[in-house]
Amino acid sequence: MLERFELLFAIVGGWLVSILFLIVIRLQSLLWDNIFDGLESSSAKSLDEVMKGST
Repeated sequence: MLERFELLFAIVGGWLVSILFLIVIRLQSLLWDNIFDGLESSSAKSLDEVMKGST
């Protein structure tokens, strides 16, 4: 009986860990998208200014 319980606990624990891992990855990708959008808009402006200044 104890071995079955340990097996069940291991399976449920593995599922919980994998689900939490997927949630964390989703949240990180959303955060990174927002950060990179901000960086792209600011760097695009500075790049435009640099290009105007160089021509």
